[in-house]
Amino acid sequence: MEKRIISIDISPDAQNEYSENAGVMWEHNATELQFKIDEKYVGDYRYYIEYRSVLGTKVRTDYLELNTETNTITYDIPVTMSSLRGVECFFNIVSIDGDGNTVQVIKPHKFCLEFDISPDTDNSIAKVNDFSVNALFEAIRLGTFKGDRGEKGDKGDKGDKGDRGEGLNTVVITGKNLIKTVVYGEAVKSNGVIEPFAGYCRTDYIYLPQGTYTYSTASNSYNAFRYAVYKTDENRTYEEFFIGAQNRVFTLTEPKYVVLCDSSTKTKLQLEVGDVSTEYEDYYEKIRDDLLADVYKASDEASIKGEEAKNIASENKKAFESLFGNGKNLYDSSSVIAGKYLDEKSKVGGESMLAVHEEHGVSPWIKVEENETYTFSYLGTNHILRIHYADENDNLVANPATANSRATITIPSGCTKLRFSTVLETLKSADLQMEKGEAVTSYRPYHSFIKDKILDNYSLLGKKAVFNGDSILELPYNWGKQLCDYYEMKYVNYAIGGSTLSVWGNEGEQPRDRTPMIERYSEMADEADLVVISIGSNDWRYSWAPMGEDLPVAPSQEEVEKAKKTFKGSLHLLIRGLNEKYPDKKIIFCTPIKRNDETVSTLNPVNSFNLTLADYAEAIKNVCGQYGILVIDMFNECPLNPAFDNQQSMFFDGSRNAEVGYKNLYNDRTHPNYFGAKVQARCAMGYFKNIFIE
Repeated sequence: MEKRIISIDISPDAQNEYSENAGVMWEHNATELQFKIDEKYVGDYRYYIEYRSVLGTKVRTDYLELNTETNTITYDIPVTMSSLRGVECFFNIVSIDGDGNTVQVIKPHKFCLEFDISPDTDNSIAKVNDFSVNALFEAIRLGTFKGDRGEKGDKGDKGDKGDRGEGLNTVVITGKNLIKTVVYGEAVKSNGVIEPFAGYCRTDYIYLPQGTYTYSTASNSYNAFRYAVYKTDENRTYEEFFIGAQNRVFTLTEPKYVVLCDSSTKTKLQLEVGDVSTEYEDYYEKIRDDLLADVYKASDEASIKGEEAKNIASENKKAFESLFGNGKNLYDSSSVIAGKYLDEKSKVGGESMLAVHEEHGVSPWIKVEENETYTFSYLGTNHILRIHYADENDNLVANPATANSRATITIPSGCTKLRFSTVLETLKSADLQMEKGEAVTSYRPYHSFIKDKILDNYSLLGKKAVFNGDSILELPYNWGKQLCDYYEMKYVNYAIGGSTLSVWGNEGEQPRDRTPMIERYSEMADEADLVVISIGSNDWRYSWAPMGEDLPVAPSQEEVEKAKKTFKGSLHLLIRGLNEKYPDKKIIFCTPIKRNDETVSTLNPVNSFNLTLADYAEAIKNVCGQYGILVIDMFNECPLNPAFDNQQSMFFDGSRNAEVGYKNLYNDRTHPNYFGAKVQARCAMGYFKNIFIE
């Protein structure tokens, strides 16, 4: 794609204010500003730009380099500028006097840039390529999406500080119930901190504009109700705490975040606008229709612009649709095609065709997983469904099938979606449900929602993460697995219980094989977007090898063999080996979490080398620092500490795994249960969220 160039004159006679359309929002580095500097301002001067960032603060660039042959300065527009609908910029020229003071040479030259929400796809194939779903994700994540000014009532007074909640609210239309997520077994305390607390439940942070709101439950009892209020700054700074039934109707004089808390026995929690409770409804949200129209218009029109444009638009459409999740009922009765039915003449490999039938209708396409089981349930009269199983291109992958509206089906291989037809009365009924699994559960209306995990960091979606470590990372519910499931990353794990980093480095006979990582990391998959290493706990516990020293830059073979028998030496060898195996990939090391075996009575015990586990954590940070390797310091930053009985019962008691469907693998003060691993995942989440931002 050819870069757009905007030329701006900087001279005594140049216009004082300059305005220009600078391209498409969030397409950073696609537009270049070219400043033509008058000879009067060429010399011992310095040049820089100031502009407003997505956080509403002034951003000043570094001093810009002047091309002395052409007297021009070029500057590629970054995402912090292009993510704004419009931005005021100021070009500055200064000099430095003999005392080191900055002296202004000219009045800052003002220029205003505007950015389009999306390109006009009618013009060219290049415009189709320009359409960026990732750009829209970035806008939603940063909270800077604005919509068309005036036409949709946007006065321009929201979102300019990059608040995610405001930005999301300009993109998403929600139902009356504002409570999207309820977490059981946790509560918000009077200091605004969210902690595990049996018998309570709490909502996620809910962004609320100025106004009056009413909280209600099915029981109409509010003795356990309380809520905390937070600022809408980047850190969601805690402000106030309220408790009691008298506060279930409250008014905010300015936008805030709130977290609501109540007894875990309460059902049908609802927060709505106004001072009167109305009938409960499930949370509902969808992306604004005008945004969907932009995406699907680009996809539809691309077909006439060549195969490449069609493929790009199709990928954009898939990426956009990945924003959505559904409740358990996958069937949306509001999107039925009336007066049609699935044509029996449709053949495998061909298109799913429709025929006319006034009394019948066709369901929308429903995404499914191949070889999985789904169940239809209907409380009314049982009817025959004609089903078409298709791939992502709408071509049939199996012969048309039939099933009852009270039946279980298995999805054939290669099928990514299905649709069905039957009498219109059944399709329009409020009782028809399609859900995953073999069991028929209570009916729930269809609803869709936006996947916060993708909005939080869309760039993680589909990335392949490769892990290696010991038994703490080998757990089937380990923190890495939980994060990969949450962000929909591909998960590969090479961790082995009992593994050390080093080979046996003590004198005498090796007591047993500890499958040292330094000898097996080469077996890890060659393809990876992210490599995560968590090691050190067993090296400390078994005094497996001396700490050792740093490895020379160009060691001899003898020094290499010696290094394998020390902890620090093995760290150097492992990092160098990983850098060679994954030269352009992200690599993260983790320090071990605290452990406290039953035979140990001190908080910071030592091994036979008189070293604490903290010493091993520091060694990992020190050696990784020499290579610029990112370290998640689980030892110092993860709050898990099994030395305390309340932590052991909550986060290390293996019997609690049954609460979430896992076996009781360990019941010690070393291996966290599912909930302890979740605490680890929260510590690592920030690293995962930011490592792929480009």
